[in-house]
Amino acid sequence: MSFRRKLEDGFETLLFASRWIMAPFYAGLSIALLVDEHSPKAQRVKVGETFKNWKLTQLDLPRREAVFNLDDRTTTLALKLPPQGAQAPARPTPANTIPGMPG
Repeated sequence: MSFRRKLEDGFETLLFASRWIMAPFYAGLSIALLVDEHSPKAQRVKVGETFKNWKLTQLDLPRREAVFNLDDRTTTLALKLPPQGAQAPARPTPANTIPGMPG
């Protein structure tokens, strides 16, 4: 077996084995984040859990949708996609987010 083939096989094995490194991130992505209008706190709901009797049954992350069921009713909450070519909002710096902090 050539050196190049051994290198390719080693890289493929490493890449395939490293998929488990991302598992906790994927588990975290299976959580929906909801905001209750009567409370300033956000509410985390995992797939299979309920929020105000609505059960989160499905998350479609690429389409940015969450599907909820209540008895025989189903509703889909979707976030708008950002416009094509839109830049991410600038990150605030501590100087302009904490009142009285020197810049």
